[in-house]
Amino acid sequence: MSVSPRAQAAIATESADADAELAWIIHTSGTTGQPKGVCLTHRSLLAAVFNTAVARPLRSDEVYCFPFPMFHVASYNLLHCHLRRRPVVLIPQFSARNVLASIEKHSVTACSLAPTMLAMLLESAEIEQFDSSSLRTIAYGASAMSPSLLRRASEALNCEFAQGYGMTELSGNAVFLGP
Repeated sequence: MSVSPRAQAAIATESADADAELAWIIHTSGTTGQPKGVCLTHRSLLAAVFNTAVARPLRSDEVYCFPFPMFHVASYNLLHCHLRRRPVVLIPQFSARNVLASIEKHSVTACSLAPTMLAMLLESAEIEQFDSSSLRTIAYGASAMSPSLLRRASEALNCEFAQGYGMTELSGNAVFLGP
C-alpha cells in the first residue's frame, strides 16, 4: 500500500502531537514545599521507561512486586515490566505482611521499596514466617538509606540492592546505582 507524502506528514504531525499530550498527573510528596500536581507527557513517561529498560534490564523470569500506591511516580516501573512482558504483583495496601506473603506466594524476584518500607519489613516479626528466597533485587529510592539499614536488609534478605535517584518531575529515576 502506498501512502502519499501529504498523508505521511499528517501521520507524523499527529504522532508528534500525541507524544506531547498529557498522560499522567502525579502529585509530589511535598519534600521541598507544598505537594503539587506534575503533568507528565507520553514522551516523558516513555523516555523514563526506555531509560530504565537500559539501566535495569529485566531477566526472562522476573516477577516484580509493586507495593507503592498507584498514584506514586514509581508506577512507571509497571510500564517497564509490561514493555518486557513480565508479571507484576500489586500490593493493594502496604504492610510488611502483605509484601512478604506476596513474595512467597508469587516467587517475586524484584521489588521496589522506600527505605521506610524496608525498615518496616525488617522490624516485622513476620519476616521469619515467609520464604523470601526468590527475591534477587530490591530497588530503593524516595529517600536516603542509612548504611546500617542497608547492611541489616542485605543480611536479612540476602539479595542485591539497587538505588534509584529521581523525582516526580522527571517521570521517575534519572540515575541508577547498583546492580
